[in-house]
Amino acid sequence: MRRVAWLVLAIGCSGTSSTSPTDQSELEGCGASVDALPGTGAEMYIPLDALDPVVMVHGPQGGWHVETAAFVTGSTAEVSVLPRIVRKSDGVRLAGDQQEQFIALVDYDDDACTGSFFSVRAFLDDTFGELDTGTSPQDVICGLAGEILTLTIAVTDLNTGAGTEATVDVTATLDPNDIQICP
Repeated sequence: MRRVAWLVLAIGCSGTSSTSPTDQSELEGCGASVDALPGTGAEMYIPLDALDPVVMVHGPQGGWHVETAAFVTGSTAEVSVLPRIVRKSDGVRLAGDQQEQFIALVDYDDDACTGSFFSVRAFLDDTFGELDTGTSPQDVICGLAGEILTLTIAVTDLNTGAGTEATVDVTATLDPNDIQICP
């Protein structure tokens, strides 16, 4: 019985050794030069053009966020994502002090090195106005309606370290749940 086990072990371990890279993306060139097209969307990637509206979603726990998304090219399937939002009029950072998210791209195409992601939340800091004006977080968000915001999405390929930042100016829009509350 022992001889059979050793024979199976010897056959199972025999074979040729390869010195090829362990990461198939190195052979295909994925991850060498990453680019992204910024977007929005909770259920799918929706591209954004300059000054398109983005909803400041009033979340179930009382805070606000913007759903970000992007179509990513030139990367492997695993990326990190960090969205940032700045009010264009004065440069105040509204979102981006959160941890980056590590995700696998949706509908990733190995041959084209492309995929997308969606539903990456940029959590809005609704307290910056309280410090300066004494207003409530709701008033801060209401005051952002119609403002031009600069949305930047940083994407880094987790396998190669190559990255990019994609930026688009958008128009802040109230969540339908906030329209009745805002003056």
